[in-house]
Amino acid sequence: MTPQDALEALVSQRLGRILDAAELCLDQRTFETFRRIALNEFGEKGLRRDIRNLIDSSPGKTDWNGLGRNDYAGKEVRHD
Repeated sequence: MTPQDALEALVSQRLGRILDAAELCLDQRTFETFRRIALNEFGEKGLRRDIRNLIDSSPGKTDWNGLGRNDYAGKEVRHD
């Protein structure tokens, strides 16, 4: 499990507990509104996207893990 997956699992567990408590305390209509807002803020449109962006932009992380452009074209013709 990657650190990102572990962090997202922890957020999901905590959010689940918050939603369970809110469901007990709020009427159905208010709870549905609260649930929608909470899932937007902590889900793919909110915190999870922010976590993914932070991890992807961390130092040492490259956008492309290839070897880069080589100095040769076609049949080993060197371009100096």
